[in-house]
Amino acid sequence: GAFPAEYGNALSGVMDMRLRKGNNENHEFTAQASVIGVDVAAEGPFSKKSKASYLVNYRYSFTGLLGLMGVKFGDEDIKFQDLSFNFSFPTNKIGNFTAFGMVGQSNNDFIGKDKSLWTTEKDGFDISFSNFMSAYGLTHQVNFGEKILWRTVVAYSGYDAKRKQSDLLKNTFENQSLKHKTTFTTSLTYKINPTNTFKIGAFVTKQADDFSDIVSFPNTSIISNNIDGIIIQPYFNFQSVLAQKLTLNAGLHYQNYTYNNTNSVEPRISFDFKLNPKNHLSFAYGLHSQLQLPQTYFITQVFTKSMSLDFNKAHHFVLSNRHQLKNNSYLKTELYYQKIFNVPVSFSNKNNFSALNITEYFDESSLTNIGTGENYGIEITYQQYLEKGFYTLINGTLYNSTYKGSDFVKRNTRFNGRHIFNLTVGKEFTKSKNRIYGLNARIVWLGGFYETPINEAQSQIQQKTVYDTEKAFTIKQKDFFRPDLRVYFKKSKSKYSRTWSVDIQNVANYQNVGFSYYDTFLKKIVVKNQLGLIPILSYRWEF
Repeated sequence: GAFPAEYGNALSGVMDMRLRKGNNENHEFTAQASVIGVDVAAEGPFSKKSKASYLVNYRYSFTGLLGLMGVKFGDEDIKFQDLSFNFSFPTNKIGNFTAFGMVGQSNNDFIGKDKSLWTTEKDGFDISFSNFMSAYGLTHQVNFGEKILWRTVVAYSGYDAKRKQSDLLKNTFENQSLKHKTTFTTSLTYKINPTNTFKIGAFVTKQADDFSDIVSFPNTSIISNNIDGIIIQPYFNFQSVLAQKLTLNAGLHYQNYTYNNTNSVEPRISFDFKLNPKNHLSFAYGLHSQLQLPQTYFITQVFTKSMSLDFNKAHHFVLSNRHQLKNNSYLKTELYYQKIFNVPVSFSNKNNFSALNITEYFDESSLTNIGTGENYGIEITYQQYLEKGFYTLINGTLYNSTYKGSDFVKRNTRFNGRHIFNLTVGKEFTKSKNRIYGLNARIVWLGGFYETPINEAQSQIQQKTVYDTEKAFTIKQKDFFRPDLRVYFKKSKSKYSRTWSVDIQNVANYQNVGFSYYDTFLKKIVVKNQLGLIPILSYRWEF
């Protein structure tokens, strides 16, 4: 939607996530084991003399544990582990400090088979994939009297993803992608009076992206690219209660990317009108911009010797109504329209290519910002908050998503599924003071995305998957459907509690499409499905 002036470098939406503080009075511990992995957590006060607290969580994959014992899943060694923490240090005079972080690592290794055992193209290769990510930082928040709040954050985040593939002749192809981001953000909120609040702040992010490809055949070649720049995003926002029933939010966001000195000035405004005690009508508008994907800058830099590509930009319009119902529930309806412009499309050829559809590398040699896109739809949400052990959330969306390339022909985007339906429902049954049974269910039903057909004749000649780009996004995949079910039993004592649960993901064992490719061993197009039914048994102990 049209999110506030504080947030930038995004077109579709934002997620503002914070780790909760640990218990600052008592030490608590959690241990859980399931077929996914083992999970341990601890929280509590650093000392009895202060309100400082800690919260730490660590997970290790069950498949990794089995891999250490020589057990494989689908001929692959799969393992992951991650650690997160949040330390809180409140003070009486200089505000509250927080140190937070998370780090994760995953590996997936496949060992090729003897040629007599091949059943697919993949069997002829050794393939290894590894990914490492980390994010950590410091926050400080302090109040000056009752009217001023000053908040500052310094954070680093990054990842390193590697994939290596080699055949029986030890010909290898290896690629690596790295991203590093260091961000400083500070904001000052001033409460002018009970009806007017002003907020001013800025984000300054140093961002570096590195890609490299190493090919050992027929001769060793190395291709590497680097994009390095600073993203500067100052903003301000003003909130005012104009009348008893009308609230205004207005602000301005500015974005500059020093890598190629592109910039954007983005006004944001919204109104919330209280029609009556049960109905709120809201309208919001925002101009938003977003950096291009790193590979887009790489391609432009290599082939055109130009770094002039501008941001993707979009006008957002949202009209919504929220109706409060009985029994702690509400119904919300939203109409939205998004006009996207400044999209990179082909400069040298009039064709259907658009950066809106990019998921990986692409072949266009030169780009220009004349492409457009359009998204519009209606979304209806019903939510029943927890009431007498029961809750539910139902969400449905009908939408349309189209784009135009340099040939100015309107087409479906890759992601034009046309409809979305989500249902989450749960009920708890209390048998006694210390025994609870629960049943949760979730259903996701998404319209199938569009894909580009594979040219089977050319794929056979070139011995790789070749797409018929003249017919881009003309094949609609079948709908995605996934129902999940969870049953649990919780028994509590004075000092601890235990929970047994069974999660059955994709309980209907519906075969959702993953992707299609041309298999050079089978000499045909193969459709790969996602995972089917997955039962997960777990045991959780809290004390």
